[in-house]
This record gives sequence, C-alpha cells and structure tokens, in this order.
Amino acid sequence: MSAAERWIGKEIGEYRITEHISDGGMASVYRAEHKLLGNLAAVKILNPVLSTDPEIRERFLQEARIQIALQHTNIVRVLNAYSTEEYSALVLELVEGQSLDKVLKRRGKLPVDEALTIFKQVLDAVGHAHEKGVIHRDLKPSNIMVCADGSAKVTDFGIAKVLGDTKLTRTGTSMGSPDYMSPEQVLGKKDIDHRTDIYSLGATLYEMLTGRPPFVIENGGTSDSDFSIKKAHVENSPDDPRTLVRELAEPIVNSILHSLAKDKNERFSDCGEFSLALLSNKTDQAKKRITPPNSYNPERVCNRRMVLVAIALAIISVIWILLDRKIAIRAMLILQPKCSLGNSSSCAQLADIYASKENGFLIDPVKARFFAEKACRGEVTVNCLPLAELLMDGLIPAENDVVKADQIYETICRRNLDVDDTRFHRSCFMAGSKYYLESLEIEESMVKTKKKPWEYPWDKLGKLSDDARILYSLGCNAGSADCCFYQAHNTNNEQEQTQMKIRACELNVNYCGKK
Repeated sequence: MSAAERWIGKEIGEYRITEHISDGGMASVYRAEHKLLGNLAAVKILNPVLSTDPEIRERFLQEARIQIALQHTNIVRVLNAYSTEEYSALVLELVEGQSLDKVLKRRGKLPVDEALTIFKQVLDAVGHAHEKGVIHRDLKPSNIMVCADGSAKVTDFGIAKVLGDTKLTRTGTSMGSPDYMSPEQVLGKKDIDHRTDIYSLGATLYEMLTGRPPFVIENGGTSDSDFSIKKAHVENSPDDPRTLVRELAEPIVNSILHSLAKDKNERFSDCGEFSLALLSNKTDQAKKRITPPNSYNPERVCNRRMVLVAIALAIISVIWILLDRKIAIRAMLILQPKCSLGNSSSCAQLADIYASKENGFLIDPVKARFFAEKACRGEVTVNCLPLAELLMDGLIPAENDVVKADQIYETICRRNLDVDDTRFHRSCFMAGSKYYLESLEIEESMVKTKKKPWEYPWDKLGKLSDDARILYSLGCNAGSADCCFYQAHNTNNEQEQTQMKIRACELNVNYCGKK
C-alpha cells in the first residue's frame, strides 16, 4: 500500500476517507463522505513529513482561515479544519472537474471564447479576494478547477498573504511557481501587493490561449531552468502571443502584455479593470468587423438599407421564439445528463428553464419542481433558490411548502451565500418579513383580545424583532432598498428609522418620502 492510500477507510473528524484523488508538493487530496449526513467533500491532508515543521503546519492551517472568509461562487469553499498530533487536514468543497493544467495538457490550448469565459470567472474570484485584503501569490492553472458545467473555481490559498499580516513572510524569500511569478515575487520584495496576482493571471491567460507559459526554457525541469525562467520574468519581454497563435485579436494580446508589465504600476490596477478591458476588446473587435469600406456611399444605399432593415426585423420577430426554444433545448441536452450524475448546479438551471416562459417554453411546474428538489438535496446552497421560489409561487401546493421556502431564504441570507444581487436581496427580504409579519400578527391579536401590557409575550416579540432586524440589515447592507425600508418600520429606534429610510431612498427613489 502506498503512503497516499494508507488514509483510505480512515476517519478525519466527521468524514470517512473513501478514495485518493491527487498528490501535491505539500499535501494529498482525498474524496470523503460525512459519517452521518452522507454528503461528499474533499479532504486535503498535509504531508506527515512536513507537518513536523511548525511554520509549514501553521501556513497550511492559515489556508483554511483565509479561504473560509472568502465566500464566492468561484472560490472553493473550506468546510472545516482539523489539527492533531497525527495529522493536519482541511475539509473542502468537492469540485467535480479537472484542474486547468490537466485540461491544457490534454487539449494544448483553448478556443478564445472558452478561455475568456473561464478566465473572467477567475478574475471575479481573485477580485473578490483582493477586496477582502487577500493576495493569492500562487495563481496558476493547477490552482484553478474547471467544473463539468463549465464554471471555474480558484483554490489553494496556502501561500496567500493577508494585507497587514507579516508573521509568515520571510524577508528575501520568493514564493510561488516559476512559470507564473511576477518580477517582484522573484526578487523577494517586501512591498508585494495585489498586482502580483494580475501578473500571474496574465501569464495564465497567455498559456490558456497559446498552450505554453510566457517563458519556456529548453530541457526544463531542473533548478537551473527554474532560475532561467525567473530571470526571464525580471529581464525579458514575453513573445507576442500571435507568434504562436496568429488569429489572436490585437486588443486581447495587448491586454495580456499589459498585465505582464515588469513595473507593477504599469499593469491593470485591479481585476475589474482587467475584465473590463477584455470585455471592451471583444466589443471593439465586433465593431471593426462591421465597419463599412471607404467606398461606402450612404445616399446610394439608403433606400436599400431601409428595406433590408424592415425585412430583417420581420424575420427576427418570427424566429425569435423558435431560436429561444432551440437554445433551451440545447441547454437541456447538456444539463440533464449532468443533473442525472448529481450536479446540483445543472439541476437548478433545469428548474429555472422549466419555470420560465422566457426560454420559449410554457411553464412545466411538475418538471420544474422535480429538478428543483433534486438540486436541493443535502445542505442548503444557492442551488436551492429555484425550489424556494417555486414553493412560494405555489405552482404545486404541498404541505409545509412555505416553511421550506422560509428556511432556504433564511439560510441563504444568514450564511451570506454568493448569489446574484437580486436573489440575495429577495432572500433577505423574504426571511426578514417572515419574522416581522409574525410579530405584527401577535401584536394585533393582543390588541383584539384586550390583554394587559404585562400579559404580552414581550420575550417572543423581542426575539422576532431581533431576527427580522438581522436579516433586513444583511439585505440592506447588500443594497436592498426593500430591506432598508422595512427595517425602518421594524425598529422602535427613531435614529435608526431615519437612517434606514434615508438609505432606502438612496437605493430606490420610489421610497423617498414614503411612510
């Protein structure tokens, strides 16, 4: 039995190891199952030899502390951590997919559209980490997971740096992977900031589109070649990606080279700027493709253009529904097998398709509910939202539907799960309103029964009000005008009432002056 396989069948906390997945320089990763709940997870166990080093052990556990604070759809979630004399281990979200480096080894390079779709998700994730003051410092294809549904997740924050925390940073030590290290990382500078990740992201996108990193040394794989690559990051300019892939658009090439600037002050200032540059580049290319030639004569073709526009509009209006239907069919053909294999995200997307008329289909509540319930098996995640919305719409009434929906909304809001703003706002509003309305009903009942003030269930009313305040406040802080306005009515504090009404007005003018 190999060293990695010795953990199979053993227990780490509440999880039983069932299968070896992969090995890394510091740790091995296993598939595991919760002993009571049966849900699957990935368990990352620090190499026993390394676990004897207190600093490495602490750095490994720091990964859990950093990553658990980063709640984002495109970042692998940390569920738990364990540290004993025998082992140190992290319990992570199990991602069904492959690391990007394995995808690139198998396919060589990716088509531009596919590469940018994956890369923009990575930019969103890294941008979120930067907003939280976390610098990854080891971004590379092997630390990006590509899921079966095409989504991407960033992982391995083992050498990440939290701004202001220098306890685990050695002066003059360069940390990272040679192929993707920024010049300032290579030189071991002290003032490394989030723009080192911008450089690594640029190197990663370079490889996604060309099939190789920016700098390649023949007969690589030795310490000498690592030194030569690091030296190239500091001193040399990378080859124009078009020398490897001629059809790459110039604006995309410019974005890559801009991110790989030696001076960090000349790179993109943040991930949002990088993403916007790629988006605007795509738009610019589309405009260039439809620019008329110099010989174009507006007067000569004016009437012809009007006729063609009228015909085009007529055709579009006729085929629009058919096109939407075709898109929905294609989506279902892709999503249904994934859902059958247990991919909750695919099940949730199918539920949305069957619950919406916008995809060219009449609503099919039976199928919508079937897929929604399949998406929400186990713990509550963002994939449970379609179920909550179906339950509240009452398309297929059943016992305890409203209770289930309330539980989903409240969990989404309290755990601050990463969903789009509209759905998060709705979750907090629905969850807060449940407690607020219940308190109003009790107060109304007390007035009708003419009970004395000392007979009121003040403790219960206080608890309901507190729960509503917490949920409304979470929604209000996230930008929900509805939550701000209703919290103004939920509180008896005049100063808070005023603040909440002002905030609601700032977010939505319809609440300005509303009582």
